[in-house]
Amino acid sequence: MGFGDDRVRRVMDCLSSVSFAFKINGRISGSVIPSRGLRQDDIILFAKATVRECSKIAEIIIKYERASWQSVNLDKTDVVFSKSVIEERRQEIVNILGVHEVERHEKYLCLPMIIGRSKKVIFALLKERIWRKLQGWKEKLLSKPGKEVMIKAVAQAIPTYMMSIFKIPEGGMGFRDLKVFNQALLAKQIWRLHTKPNTLTHAILKAKYFKNGSVLEAYGGYDPSYSWRSLWGSKSLLLEGLKWRVGNGVNIRVWLDAWLPGEPPTAVPVHDMNFDPELRVLELINEECGEWRGDLLQSLFSVQDRNLILQLPISYAMPEDKLFWWPSKNGEYTVKSGYWLGRLGHVEGVANTLSENEREAWKLVWNLGGPPKLSHFIWKTCKGSMPVKQELHRRHMLMMRNKLVRENGTLTPVYVTTVFSRLVLDYGIYAKKGVYVSLGVVARDDRGKILLAAVRRYEGEWDVEMAEVRFGMNLARRYGFKKIWLEGDAANVATR
Repeated sequence: MGFGDDRVRRVMDCLSSVSFAFKINGRISGSVIPSRGLRQDDIILFAKATVRECSKIAEIIIKYERASWQSVNLDKTDVVFSKSVIEERRQEIVNILGVHEVERHEKYLCLPMIIGRSKKVIFALLKERIWRKLQGWKEKLLSKPGKEVMIKAVAQAIPTYMMSIFKIPEGGMGFRDLKVFNQALLAKQIWRLHTKPNTLTHAILKAKYFKNGSVLEAYGGYDPSYSWRSLWGSKSLLLEGLKWRVGNGVNIRVWLDAWLPGEPPTAVPVHDMNFDPELRVLELINEECGEWRGDLLQSLFSVQDRNLILQLPISYAMPEDKLFWWPSKNGEYTVKSGYWLGRLGHVEGVANTLSENEREAWKLVWNLGGPPKLSHFIWKTCKGSMPVKQELHRRHMLMMRNKLVRENGTLTPVYVTTVFSRLVLDYGIYAKKGVYVSLGVVARDDRGKILLAAVRRYEGEWDVEMAEVRFGMNLARRYGFKKIWLEGDAANVATR
């Protein structure tokens, strides 16, 4: 999150300065020093709607309370029944457990329990939470760097754990790159399922969605849950960044899998039309001496691919082949690397999206070490976002004045009074009785020099264009401008 090393060390000192012991079977044992904060979660129990099973649950709860000296708050405990449970059975079970019956649980750990067809309604809370913070009156006074910091802080306030489980509907948040960030978080869960197959989550999902294969080979399935559809949709991003590290070569397909060193990272060997798709790297290795089989390499591969293959060392131990995440240095998936891979892609990347001069300019601008507003100003200037004359001319905003000056150079310096009073672009929305709006005027001479500028709070029922003209003409008359040119694009003013 960007905290300094000293701040992180102080926070960790507070967490790791205590230790916990446990009472097991009447004896105090163990000593645990926490490395992160402790958290208490709610639990969900699943059972058959029978008196026997529910009585057993109630018995277990009573034993837990006696052993732990902690009481379960039954007022905050609810039970949900399936539609096939009759009303008499429901009432009997509710009395046994001493809990309340609800139609369904809306949320669990701040996550929606049931997601219907309308996804935007479910996740509308995220959007509302962001825009409430962005649209405050204080935020309007912030500079560009200040707004950047505020947006980043607000984005961090979004419950990222929700985006690591569910796919947020497109367009529902209003941030261009949030979709990629959402996908990178979901891909992290696929990576965990791939690297930690002994977890309970892996066992549950495997039993339902990929019984006969790995999570990387799983299909969407028939009528899957929204959680699985979200995770499965991010699998393509993870597969894009995976590459094989050659061990014994049993699992690597020669012509279809990425295993060659060099660039691009996902390159596969070049093959002809009659290639064998099931040919394994194992068949290219001489297991007795732990070397590549030169005769096969000579007959199957091009000179370039053969040289790349010979760069790969073969271990005498012949370990298992292993997939690693090539965008990171240690081969482990990170959300940050997944995000940038999703934004730039492995083919284009940063190196190909910017020219050499732009890369050097980027490094120079953002490593200045000065105030952020200075870096923003320089970069906006480099990208052509500043309203300099050249840029205004490119956007056809100076053509009228330049044309008048060049075609008739004998005009007096006061022949042009340019009126820009566009503070309210659509006056018709606000031109209601009793509603105040602001008008602004900037007067320039023929050389573009600012002669005066003024603003005024105005209440009226005129069209916005007519209000602008009147304000500009009154101001010009007040300051003695004899010849006035009004610049604008309102045809209704010109015809009156």
